[in-house]
Amino acid sequence: MKKSQLLVAVIIFLCFEPVAHAETKSNEQWIEYFLDQISGIRVEISRLETDGVVEELRRDQALEEKIDHLTRSVEKLTELVDEQRVLIEELRSSTSN
Repeated sequence: MKKSQLLVAVIIFLCFEPVAHAETKSNEQWIEYFLDQISGIRVEISRLETDGVVEELRRDQALEEKIDHLTRSVEKLTELVDEQRVLIEELRSSTSN
């Protein structure tokens, strides 16, 4: 479920839940109730945003690990190429003599 769909579902549930139970409340109680619901919605939004940030950080960390692995592989290949160059130079010098 997308964040926006979840948020809409939470808002609908929180706003219409008291109507479904036909509770009688004073204006102050309703105001307090809706302020509590708004606070709950804000907490839920913050949680969803935090979850999104954590997911992005995990993806970034996975990419960094792949980059580190590729960097090590390139370094090994560079060493092998350098060794091959040295061997080629030695072969050239030995065949020239």
